[in-house]
Amino acid sequence: MSIEALTFAKLTDLKEVEKPAIRLLFYVIAENTFNDTGLCKVGQDELVYQTRGKLRTLQRHLAQLAKAKIIEIERRGGGGSGRLPDAIRLLRFRDWLVDQRGKDGL
Repeated sequence: MSIEALTFAKLTDLKEVEKPAIRLLFYVIAENTFNDTGLCKVGQDELVYQTRGKLRTLQRHLAQLAKAKIIEIERRGGGGSGRLPDAIRLLRFRDWLVDQRGKDGL
């Protein structure tokens, strides 16, 4: 869990895609984002469970966040047993985090 990514998510303007369900999804992605990589590697099934939504709705909301340039989705291949969950990057999070650490002296 990343408190910093959650703080970033709370401060982020979701622009034209701002809706309660999309905001919740963005918070869940942030909660599962690692500070060192800026990536969330939680699968779509888990995101559906955590947001209490439906898979197709989740996919549509991810596409809207990506189109608005709020997240970036990296498809990840897998071994012989199938594909790995996508990696979701919170755009601008790493820069924001470096800036915050500079201000706080961390």
